[in-house]
Amino acid sequence: MNLFSRMSGEKHKVFSIRASTTQQVVGIASYAARSRPGGVNHIQVRLDTAHAIVVKFMVGHMLYLTQQVSPGRRIEFSIARWQSALDEAAQTMGASQRCATHRLGIIF
Repeated sequence: MNLFSRMSGEKHKVFSIRASTTQQVVGIASYAARSRPGGVNHIQVRLDTAHAIVVKFMVGHMLYLTQQVSPGRRIEFSIARWQSALDEAAQTMGASQRCATHRLGIIF
């Protein structure tokens, strides 16, 4: 955890989900939750699209954990555009799209 996060009162946690047969990591989720007054909590989830069956569990579990650590705050999701199953799961749980962004890069 970096110094700024400690000073701002954020708690971070990262989780992974492994396939039961191969033990390969098929999903990663994390949260940054406020431990001091004010601010917004953040959740980030990535999942192999071949294992979309666990998507609702991952989103629901991350919401639950974040609310346990830092109740009463708005929670923002970071979901990649290609993760449509995650987007749908978040929206069925009450999330609404606030903005869409593009990540740009350049090679010199």
